[in-house]
Amino acid sequence: MNRELTDDEKEFATAMELANQGDAWAQYCVSYRYYVGQGVEKDESKGEAWLRKSTAQGCAEAQKQLDICFPA
Repeated sequence: MNRELTDDEKEFATAMELANQGDAWAQYCVSYRYYVGQGVEKDESKGEAWLRKSTAQGCAEAQKQLDICFPA
């Protein structure tokens, strides 16, 4: 028997769909959700990868978080 997805899981799926289409803000949201494990299993390496993709797309918030998490 399949269980229903939680609201967090549904929101993650929506964000992931948009992120895979190149939406920088969605990529940032996916990154955050991976970092904290919201709607998806926590995975900091995937969080970092999505954060870097978002930064490469020009998301200013992603750049701020990248500078905080991974200072030069």
